[in-house]
Formats: sequence, structure tokens, C-alpha cells
Amino acid sequence: MHESLVETYPPVLSAVLEGILATDKRFSLSYREILSTFESHERVLAAAGHELPKDGSLPVQLLEQARAVRRRALDAATLNLGPDDYAIITGEHIYPSDTTPTQSTPVNPLFETHRLWGYETEQDMLDTEKDGLMFILPQFVVRAASFSFEQRQLMELTGGFFFGRRLAMRNVVAGNPFGSLADFRFFSLGPLDMAKGQWTINPLTETLCRELHSFVRLRGKCGWSVADLDIAICSLLENRSRANGGTLGFFDGDRGMSAELVGGLADAARLGQLINKPVAQILPLWGDINMHGDVSLYRKLFLSSPAMQLLGGDTFTSYLQSVPPLSLHANFLQAVLKVTARGLEGLLGAARLKPEDSTTIGSLSSLYRHSLLCQMLDILPEGLGAALQSFPTTAEFFTTPRATLDLVEAWRGLLEKEWSASDILSAINPAAARPPAGSSTSKATLSDDETQFFASGSRNPLLLNVDPKTPPTLADLVALESYRGLRDSAARTPASIPDLVQTLSTRPPSQAADIASQFAAAMHWPEARLHQVLVAKYPDVSAEHISKRLQDLDELVSLGRVMELLLRKVDPAVSVSLLFQMGTPAAPDSLSSS
Repeated sequence: MHESLVETYPPVLSAVLEGILATDKRFSLSYREILSTFESHERVLAAAGHELPKDGSLPVQLLEQARAVRRRALDAATLNLGPDDYAIITGEHIYPSDTTPTQSTPVNPLFETHRLWGYETEQDMLDTEKDGLMFILPQFVVRAASFSFEQRQLMELTGGFFFGRRLAMRNVVAGNPFGSLADFRFFSLGPLDMAKGQWTINPLTETLCRELHSFVRLRGKCGWSVADLDIAICSLLENRSRANGGTLGFFDGDRGMSAELVGGLADAARLGQLINKPVAQILPLWGDINMHGDVSLYRKLFLSSPAMQLLGGDTFTSYLQSVPPLSLHANFLQAVLKVTARGLEGLLGAARLKPEDSTTIGSLSSLYRHSLLCQMLDILPEGLGAALQSFPTTAEFFTTPRATLDLVEAWRGLLEKEWSASDILSAINPAAARPPAGSSTSKATLSDDETQFFASGSRNPLLLNVDPKTPPTLADLVALESYRGLRDSAARTPASIPDLVQTLSTRPPSQAADIASQFAAAMHWPEARLHQVLVAKYPDVSAEHISKRLQDLDELVSLGRVMELLLRKVDPAVSVSLLFQMGTPAAPDSLSSS
């Protein structure tokens, strides 16, 4: 029996992941919850081999490097990837090379393509006589144990966009194009032979075997269908190519799966979870609606029943000389997008379309995209155009999944804090978005302690209702609510946090225990447990370093999340240090030895 994909994991990492799963059940915490809560930039930088400055400062460049590591770790966790999966799929470690002083990390021999497929040598993997990976049923299917091996899915794999015009599945029995799966082989496709009028057929290459493995492993771990993962990957690749002034077609060469691509998939997955929609339904946020295949989103939206058909057939192919205007399909569009006539008019305006514009896949995608934006931001379609005037440019919302996710997380976070859409728009653009008569603007008014906190130290003041020429950004409002959440949940008095930060700035304590004592006096946190957290979160650094770090709002909020989770969910006997160890991504050297 061949070694399955799952069995090719490095043994040490398998044990670590099993331990984390056991911990999840015992503590009622998910791995992603541990990873996102028990975060320590200092631990990440130490794992990467950095020595922190002696003066207690933490340069912005180092902070950004630590954040990049944590972002990759969260991306991996979102897609259910371990550190080894991530390295195998992307060809990069969770710790980017520029986060390590030496910028050189040895690669585990297990990560060689032929070893990942369970072959002793590359020659064995590429064998065309008997046991190579090209033999689908006896080799590929058996070795790819985490893959669902129905012939229909194999056709989706070879006929999709990612492997399109690069990978073919052919029956080698002459005169029988169908037949048994046992008679099928994988081949790589070369250039079109103009003389013969057919594609050049070649044996599999190492690169194609690598991409096959990456796709199969990623699909098996994230649990998406072949079709959904294929269109998601290609939508993001095309979005990136278009942003760089190019296009992505069937005829591109090797593509691979980069850390950037995996990050985009993870962000799309998180956004889908946030708004409770399948990833396939939100991909048009960053490109055109998928029209490929029987399970395409276009078919689901527009061809799900005879009553929903627009024109049918090849409506949107580029060779048509005449395409009907959108106005001809107004009733259909209202039904598909679930909007009124006024709502459709609002979507057209927000998308900068006119009723007389042609019905194309581009115009349909734009309307669908803006209808999704309404749902995500809880804004009525008829008011979307006016709302978008409050932002410098709405195109930025759709540049990448991360840009969209950042917007929606910020916006929905404010809605959860009882801000209305009108409150938000009035705050970020007072001139363009006046609140309705009788509405309250108290959410955008700073209290005395808020003014004291945001106007002190290195923090920029929030100019809410102070200077209309420089209104706050959405990020400023999120920062304000982060402060309010920490104050209202843990501070003993409204002035506790700004007074504490002022003390840390002017009279920094000499020991971590003293910092814990001061925080315990200002916040409703047990001093002993807090001291354990400070020592675990900031290991082997001075009290001066800790004092400087805790003057930053993000770091204060992070500390608040840790304390809240410890007090609410975790048994007091559990080691805080262990939780921070588990919350620190595995260092590259742990992937280089078995």
C-alpha cells in the first residue's frame, strides 16, 4: 500500500497538531482562538532569531515582520493547514525569509515533490512505463488518499481553469475515448501543433506533479469542492494579474500557489464565514461571475429556472454584435438581486451603470458585487450611492479579499457596538453624510477620558466633531470602540486607562511584577494571573520594554483579550506559558528536522 498524503507529514509536527487538538477539547478553545488570542510579537521575533533592542523599544520594521508571521499562521489555521502543509503548498515557511537574520532556512527533504507523492526518486514519479504518477487509478488515486476520486471530479481537475490547457486525462486504449478509469493516464499539454490541429501531448513534469500535490493537499485540508477551489484560485490569480495590467487565460504556463494566493483564499474564507455565505458566492467581489460548468454561480443565479433566464445560451460571448440593454431585464435583475425597482436604480448608480448599458457578464458582475456590498454593510441599495460618497475611493474595497475583509470587519464591528450606518457615515464624512433629523450623534462624541487617552503620547487624536476638514477614518472609529470596550469591561474608573498609560510613560516600573500590580489596581484583573501573562507574553525583556509596549492601544486590547479569555474559559491550573507557546507559530527549524 502506498503512503498517503496525510502520512507524509513530518512526525514531530503531527504530534504537535494532535496535542493542540487535545487541548482544544480540554479548554473549549479552538486552535485559531489560541493563535489569535495568545499572541506575542516578542516570541515570534525570538523564534526567528532576532535580538530585541536593549533600550526597550521595538522598531516598526520588526513589528511588521512579526505581524506578517502571525498573519500567515492565521491564514494557515483558517484553511486547516498545519505549518508543514503551508510550507509544502506555498514553497515558503510561515516565517518569511526576511524575518530571519540569516535569510536562509534549510528545506525538509520530505518536501521534495517525489517524496510528497511517496516515491523514492523523481525518476520513479515520472515513469511512463508502469508505476509513475501518470497512471491515474493504480497510482494517483491511491497516493492521493485525501482526494475524492470520482471520475467527475478528475474531469473538473483537468477541465478547470487552474490546470486548463496544462493537464490532460486521456484513455490510452486506441479507439475508445471513454472506457474504464484504469485505462486513463495523465499527460501534460504542450503548444498547439498547427499542422496536426491538436495539442502536443507530453509526459508529466516535476512542476506539474508539484502543483497537483499542492492542489490535492489544499483541497483535502480546506474541504472545498474541486470546482470551488479551482474557480477561487483562478479568480484571485486573475484579479492580481489584472491589477498588474495583465490578464490570465488558459494558455499561461506554470502558476504555482504562493503565500499571497493562500492568504487571499483564507481571507475569502473568513469573509464568507463572517457574512454567512459560501465562498463561491462572494468571489465576484474581486472579478466576474463564474460562467464555467454546470455548477457555476452564473447558472445558479440566472439559469436556475426558466423564469430566471435572461437570454439563455451564449448571451455574453464577445463575438455577439448586439447585446440587449440592462433595462430590458429589469424585472429579472430585481428578482435575482432581491431588490425593488428603486433598489436596482440605486445599484446601477453605485456601480456607475446606466439602464441603457449593455447586458454583459461585466455589468451583471458589477451589479451583483454592489448588491453584496449592501448586504455586508447593512445599507439599503437605494442609499448605497450616497453612502459611497463618504469614502475616498470605493474601488479599494474590491482590490483584494483582505481589503474587503478589513472593511467588513471594521464596519460590522461598529454595528455590533450599536453604531448605525448613519452614525458611521456622518463621522467619517460630516459634509457628505448628514445624519437624519432626530438621530443621535453621541457615538461620535469623545468623553473626557477618551480625549485624554487619544491625545496623549504617540497616539494621534481622534478629531471627532472637532475639525470637519480632517474627519476620522474608519480605522479611527474602530480604535475608539476598542478603547471603549476595554474600559467598559475591565477598568475600575473611566480614567483608569489614560492615568495608567501616563504613569507607564513618565514613571516606568522596574519589574514586571510592579507593572502587574499597577494594572491590577486600575483594572478588574487578578494580579497573580496578570503577572503570569506579562512574563509569558513578554519573555526575557526588561520592564521598560513591557511599559513601552503597553502604551500602545493594540497591545492593551490584546492584553485585555487574553485576560478575558483566561478568566472566562480557562482553568486556573492551566499554564499561561503553555498557551503562549501554542499561540506562537512553529519556527522554520522545526520544519527542517523530523
